[in-house]
Amino acid sequence: MLDLVIGLAAALLVAVGVLIIAGPSLPRRLRALAPLARHLVERLFAPAPPALAAPSGDLHPTTLKAIAAADELALLLRGQREEALAGELRSAVRKIGSDEGRGLLALHAAARRVRGLHIGEAAAQERVRQLAMRVRVAVADRAEQLELLPFR
Repeated sequence: MLDLVIGLAAALLVAVGVLIIAGPSLPRRLRALAPLARHLVERLFAPAPPALAAPSGDLHPTTLKAIAAADELALLLRGQREEALAGELRSAVRKIGSDEGRGLLALHAAARRVRGLHIGEAAAQERVRQLAMRVRVAVADRAEQLELLPFR
């Protein structure tokens, strides 16, 4: 019991000594830590932003279907640690916002790259296959309408 009291007294004396040494700069340092702590809390508890933002402007419904499928596919790929392919899909969707034809071609190329992808989980692999097929079908339909590629 006496050892515990002596240990607590020694720890208290060391803590007081550190506070005296830190002196006047301590409140300034604590104020500097407040924004850092606030930023960390915001990053930990903030909802995740959507993987893809739909391009602004009036787009054809078929193009919107392709964008929705690409968004879902990019989220799934990101969850499977396939950042490169997810980035290609996001880039293609951004291109659709500025130039629909080039964006559709880029989306088609990215969807073709996904075709050869192998994921360890069977359920995830099947979902990737289904989403990639939805993207390819929607892109093919819209590209046929715009006469971009001889798809079918």
